[in-house]
Amino acid sequence: MLANTYNRFKLIFDSESPYNVKSIPFFVQPENVTTLILSNDYLKTDRIKAFISIFNISQFTRLHSLSLHQIQDDDLEHVLEHMNTDYLSSLFIESSHSENCSAWALGSSLLKRCSLRKLSMHNINYTMEHILWPDQCKLQHLVIDSCIYREYLDILQKLPYLRTLVMRNCTIDDTHSTLLLLYKFKTPSSLISLTISDCSFSLKNLTLLLSPIPTLLHLKLISHRSILDSFFHGSRLEELIRAKAPALVRFEFFLSYKYQENDRFISLESLMDPFRTSFWLNDKRWFVTCAYVPKGSTIWLHTTPIRDSGIEKLVRCEVSCIDKQCRLTQRSIDEIIDNTDDVTLTTFGLYYNQIGDRGAQYLVDILQQNKVSSLFYRFLHFCI
Repeated sequence: MLANTYNRFKLIFDSESPYNVKSIPFFVQPENVTTLILSNDYLKTDRIKAFISIFNISQFTRLHSLSLHQIQDDDLEHVLEHMNTDYLSSLFIESSHSENCSAWALGSSLLKRCSLRKLSMHNINYTMEHILWPDQCKLQHLVIDSCIYREYLDILQKLPYLRTLVMRNCTIDDTHSTLLLLYKFKTPSSLISLTISDCSFSLKNLTLLLSPIPTLLHLKLISHRSILDSFFHGSRLEELIRAKAPALVRFEFFLSYKYQENDRFISLESLMDPFRTSFWLNDKRWFVTCAYVPKGSTIWLHTTPIRDSGIEKLVRCEVSCIDKQCRLTQRSIDEIIDNTDDVTLTTFGLYYNQIGDRGAQYLVDILQQNKVSSLFYRFLHFCI
């Protein structure tokens, strides 16, 4: 029987799987499964529990990859405590809530037994007290939630083979003790890729993050700013990269800022000009775009393209570093700007958008440069 001879099965059990799983062991032997993906969702929280009631987890002896989505604490402890494989190289855990402290302790025990190369921990608070990294840990790819700067340095210090680090945010206190921590950091990390998906720190504190990783080749930042700060200044970013990340090959960022009530008009061109220097266009070839989004009265500043940003496709008034034309578009920011192939919107609806006088100024530029043939509104608050 083919199911008994084939030994590289990928087994997925989620909310779409039938509740009657008792027949699965007759067709697929656990020792022949190399990839296992178990998922609960918000409506069906018992799917993983149903799976482990049928299967003996310790029989999955050849697992290379294990993914656990929206798993509850008791199920997570059961699965990790009964793991019986020396081949596991990738472990993904998404907890159903963030208070799980045992996940890191159990994960670290797996690190000692297996040759884990990739560890992803989602919705689980990171605290260094809950994990003991093995000596000369071989981990190369790590995904965590948020951490403080001391924990960030500890990760770099304890994981000499780490090449990729992804985290939601890093909290950095602008104090003498923080500088002292960096001063004590003696061995530069070999990290080559850093992604921060919801950063709230200042540009000054980004310097502290980059200082111990001089070999960095890829940096990705996503940040929804509460003030229009130094992150939006291309010359400041250029200065920082030259000083702290000269080897950087790929730089992706997405910054957003929501207009406040008393803000003055923000010129897209004034934000774009510093990104039209030789450093950005010729030396690095990092192309930047600036946009005003009527929905939410928000400014976007981002590299193009930027992959896996999770940003909604919204109609916006956009200016690129390539030219000074203000265009109306709904193109995904994942795509490269192609002016020859870009579709110009010819109908623009303003309903439910409170554009105000600032938004009206952006629309004037758009209407002057684009062939907008239809402009309509519904419940429009147009305050000039």
